[in-house]
Amino acid sequence: MRPAIDAAPGGSWRSGAKVRLGQAAFLLLDPVTVEPAPDHCHEVRRARARQLTPVARDVWLIQAHSFRPTPGAERALGDLTAQGLLMERLRILPGLPRLIDTVPAPGSVTLIVALPAAGTLPEVLGAVPYPRQVLDLLWHGMPALCAALEALHARGFAHGALEADALLITVDGRILPRDLGRAAFQDPAAFPGPAADVRDLAALLYEAVTGVLPGTPPIPPGMLRPDAAELDDVLLPALDPDPHARPPLARLSRRLRTLAVRRAAVL
Repeated sequence: MRPAIDAAPGGSWRSGAKVRLGQAAFLLLDPVTVEPAPDHCHEVRRARARQLTPVARDVWLIQAHSFRPTPGAERALGDLTAQGLLMERLRILPGLPRLIDTVPAPGSVTLIVALPAAGTLPEVLGAVPYPRQVLDLLWHGMPALCAALEALHARGFAHGALEADALLITVDGRILPRDLGRAAFQDPAAFPGPAADVRDLAALLYEAVTGVLPGTPPIPPGMLRPDAAELDDVLLPALDPDPHARPPLARLSRRLRTLAVRRAAVL
């Protein structure tokens, strides 16, 4: 007997469940996350999935689902629709996620996003702090991520949700965003801009090196890990509490690229 498929997009999202979106069926895989709104009138669901029909492929699903038509729920549906339109608009840019389809349904919107042969940073690189040889992989993959983010910033958007679980490392070592985060969200208060991406990326790298998140003010990474003293001048300016004092992403990218080249030269 064939396993049952939850027919409605509002069906239960859990690892191992099967859902049907439009004409396609999907098997949900880890990770599956469900983020309810504070008023529980809507939720945002994300999951890695295997598309079963009409073609077999790995995808990333993002769904906004409304239980009641409140302003917050309508905004969530509109935000995700705008996210899909932005992905479609930016699909020619290298490194950014590629939209396969947007599936509207009563009370929900789902984005089906192509998933390359890749795993998240924790899945591939393990737990922080990373040993030196793993850090070398991280430096090698950073230029691709920075290029994707710079393309987003140049068009007036920013990711706004950079974290290890939201970044993929491909089989050829590139690090790429899994989705567009909060780009195109309608609420400007929830979207601090490109300077937040600079800070979030620096914080991610700081934790990768030291094993802890940066404080305020951050302890220089070289004090926590002497073999990382070269990062003090790279990461500390990007962690400045004043967004206007942080370097642009292009400058941080150049310094990370220089670090990668320097490390490759000594291997």
